[in-house]
Amino acid sequence: MPDPIRLADRTDRRVITGEHLRCVAMPLGGIGTGVVALAGDGGWRQWQMHNRPNHLGHVPNSFFAVYTRPAGVHFSERKRPEDLMGRARVLMSDAVYDDADFKPSIVVSDHIVPDDSRRLLDKLPGVGEIDYVGEYPVAEVTYRDESLPFPVTLTAWSPFAPLDEVASGYPAIVCTLRAENTSGAKQYVSFAATLQNPVGW
Repeated sequence: MPDPIRLADRTDRRVITGEHLRCVAMPLGGIGTGVVALAGDGGWRQWQMHNRPNHLGHVPNSFFAVYTRPAGVHFSERKRPEDLMGRARVLMSDAVYDDADFKPSIVVSDHIVPDDSRRLLDKLPGVGEIDYVGEYPVAEVTYRDESLPFPVTLTAWSPFAPLDEVASGYPAIVCTLRAENTSGAKQYVSFAATLQNPVGW
């Protein structure tokens, strides 16, 4: 498996941004174990793990988030709601694209944002900008927002070894979140993940 960090140093990568993100959904998961797609807005879609195809399958309330604060600003000093939420972001895009002139293929639903994701972003702020690089079996998503002092990057991949069905058949998606402080000031960073149990839901 190539090292995703070294892959990021390549200069020939195709970076998908803006409205092109709406049609991105890269499937992740072991061969024959079901898949979950990492969509262009940073959301997790197309949950197909229950022995049947379900391209519109969605498990709500399943996302990553980040919280940052400058060093020296203590929790007891943050009294206003905006002080608490000012630098907390769901790692999904807040962007809403105009679908009036958008004509997707009749057999593709990658552009559909689930209602549960829209409701989540009505309650909690997402990020303003995403860069997406999908090079199967590795996806790298960089999240930027004016409220965050630096970008956050998610690298997600599934075990994949050509001609080795055992190594390629692990039912797993490996996710790494990283933040590189380029702000020039000491920052505290916390990552959070939530995953609703799809069994019985």
